[in-house]
Amino acid sequence: MPIDAMLPQQTALNESAKRWVNARQSHLDELPPLPLEALNPKTSVLVIIDMTNGFAFEGPLSSPRVGALVPVIKDLAKACLNKGIPVIAPSDHHTLQAEEFSAYPPHCVSNTEESELVSPLKALSGILTLPKNSTQIWHAPAFQAWFKENENRSTWLLTGDCTDICVLQFALALKTYYQSENKPSRIIVPVNAVNTFDTPDHPGDLYHLIGLDLMAAGGVELVRRVN
Repeated sequence: MPIDAMLPQQTALNESAKRWVNARQSHLDELPPLPLEALNPKTSVLVIIDMTNGFAFEGPLSSPRVGALVPVIKDLAKACLNKGIPVIAPSDHHTLQAEEFSAYPPHCVSNTEESELVSPLKALSGILTLPKNSTQIWHAPAFQAWFKENENRSTWLLTGDCTDICVLQFALALKTYYQSENKPSRIIVPVNAVNTFDTPDHPGDLYHLIGLDLMAAGGVELVRRVN
């Protein structure tokens, strides 16, 4: 198709995209907060995804947008621990030959500073780190072992990065697991406690919205924040 014939279609697409972004942002602005006291410690869990130095502060995949989440997640983790809600932190701990490095630059290799939890979280007593070797937490043996010992947990608070990659994949894996088993569940994402990176080929604000929208479409509960 000639370029000049494509221009009207491109203009219409741009206008449609703008309307979608504005509508989604307005929806997020109207989300209610979730009181932490409403959660049952015996059936709830806080998940902190990939809040490591390699995504927050140093290395090829680090992003200041992720680093900015640290205070929010630290406060939430502390509140959950005080309430008796367990806190797990699935985090990349790659081998040097990780197959994931065919899709992403080498990052968060085990026993390096990049693979360590950010220091404010590391300083909290009670957070259980679960190593993973791919973007999908569900496949990690350490997570599956924990999950089998905690099958009574059906309310999940998901935080961390990236909204459109690890958080999205894990949220939908959890939700579809419970659906396939005909079990009720709440998979909850506080939108102020997740984010994604920003590059010219990956505009962070847009991909953050897309990730949140895909989760909501799959039955994941979005809240403004957890009080």
